[in-house]
Amino acid sequence: MKVLLKSTILLLLTFSPILTSSKAKKPAVDPTKCNKTLMDSYDIEGVWDPVKERNMICPMANKHNCCNYHAQLDIYKKWIMQGEGRKVRELYKEYAKAIGNKEFLCAIFSLL
Repeated sequence: MKVLLKSTILLLLTFSPILTSSKAKKPAVDPTKCNKTLMDSYDIEGVWDPVKERNMICPMANKHNCCNYHAQLDIYKKWIMQGEGRKVRELYKEYAKAIGNKEFLCAIFSLL
């Protein structure tokens, strides 16, 4: 029960700034560039300019692919081999149980 409560509090603290933020204008994003800083924050070696390599991890990103081959291998190692994907799904399951919202759980799993 304590783990469930801690998980719920952690998720609420994580999502509360998103849910309570005002609709301020976001700075313009250059669609021809990549957000290397964001990728670096996930411990994935990012690039500043899109690459022409095929993206095997996210096939929908091939028109604007910011993951070189090395980054794709890092994502695969973390998500599949180190079990981060499983951990994220388990966390969302606990969150959905805590708020009692099956629709939330279905929506999240359709994205994963």
